[in-house]
This record gives sequence, structure tokens and C-alpha cells, in this order.
Amino acid sequence: MRRTCFICGEPIPERFHVCSHCRDEWHLEGPVKTWPGWARDLRRMVAREIASERRAYERERWLDERRLYDQGAPMCPEGMVAFGSDGALVADPGLGAMERGLVLREIRR
Repeated sequence: MRRTCFICGEPIPERFHVCSHCRDEWHLEGPVKTWPGWARDLRRMVAREIASERRAYERERWLDERRLYDQGAPMCPEGMVAFGSDGALVADPGLGAMERGLVLREIRR
């Protein structure tokens, strides 16, 4: 996610909160604690909104993965082992890259 100025919406570098135009126009130089109250409050509100959107996005991703799991798809990438809460093997990794190479060499002989 790219960071934008919380006042005008212009793209800004990751380490800034406002663009240079808004910084100069609204006198927002220096640490945030020296900014006027309205600017601190607006920054806090925008940060909360972004955090809320991020949590909603992460929850959707989790629900999507959960739906796949409920449909029988393994929840781990190929080559990894996953165990259920009861300790039963959920996803079998199958042969690893090295084992597949050994099998191919044996077949070619």
C-alpha cells in the first residue's frame, strides 16, 4: 500500500505524513506533537481508518483460506507438512525436490 498525504491525497514517501505543499501551507514542520490539534486529530483518524481497512483485508484473506480448507484444499504450500488440531496429518508434502531428482535419475537409467 502506498502512502498518501492525509490532507490532499498526493503520493508521498513512506517516512512522511504530509506532502511538501501541505506542510508549507499548513505549517506542519517538525514533530507531529508540535502540529496544531486539528492536524494531529486528522492524522490519528486517518491512521485508525487505515488500520481498520488492513484488519478487514487480513480477515477476508483468513476467511478465504478457511473456505478453501473447509473445501478440502491443504492450507500449506506444496512441500510443507500441516497437522490438524487433533494431530492428524492434513497435507502430505509428497516428494521433495531432492527426492524427485533421485527418482528421475533412477527412471532414466
